[in-house]
Amino acid sequence: MASEVGRVTRDQLVTLGDLQQLKMELLEEVAGLLAGHLAGKRQQPKRWMRSEEVKALLGISTGKLFRLRKLGILPYAQIDRVFLYDVSDVDQMLSERKIGTRISLPQVDKRLRSKKEKR
Repeated sequence: MASEVGRVTRDQLVTLGDLQQLKMELLEEVAGLLAGHLAGKRQQPKRWMRSEEVKALLGISTGKLFRLRKLGILPYAQIDRVFLYDVSDVDQMLSERKIGTRISLPQVDKRLRSKKEKR
């Protein structure tokens, strides 16, 4: 009978404490697996974009993208027939071409009021 103490049998009773312990062990195991999986997905932001991605981002045609390359407005790298664009170059091109207002808010309010008065 002493040899049966260490063996698990089909007829062995499982207590509520045993089930709770098993649950905690399983949850810890799943949490560890998820953490490892998610850590693998935390990559650096994408640095290079292909032509199709740049065209979709900017809403431009293939011809317009070609002109931006040829005029030197948008730097690029080329590997065989694939054109690659550095994300920071695309951001810089947009920042350099940003159009801002030079009118302060009180001036805008004044212009709007004068338009209403003319009506």
